Amino acid sequence: MPNSQDHSEPKRYAVLAVIPALMVTAFNKRVEIGIPRWSDPIILPEEVEMCLNAPKIYETVPEWTKKVEPLGEVLKIPHEDGEVLESFEDPRASRELQEKNILCWQPHIHFV
Repeated sequence: MPNSQDHSEPKRYAVLAVIPALMVTAFNKRVEIGIPRWSDPIILPEEVEMCLNAPKIYETVPEWTKKVEPLGEVLKIPHEDGEVLESFEDPRASRELQEKNILCWQPHIHFV
């Protein structure tokens, strides 16, 4: 994911910087359980063995995302029903978003 370099809106830029981290978490979870990144979403039984024996190649976040500073003040993003989490201690809070000082529910990123 390329750097948007959207420095005019620090909150938006911080959120954009977290999206690759969420993608990396999702991709690497699949790699962990034997689903390579190149694999089709639906595989035939005879392809399972090939996937399980494939080298595990993990993704990493783009360097630019590491350079985006956490927000100075906590940005609280409400959930779809309007509920706002009160602290990062809430088990529903996203760890990836927390790195940029954004308090929000963990987005649904796993579909396995």
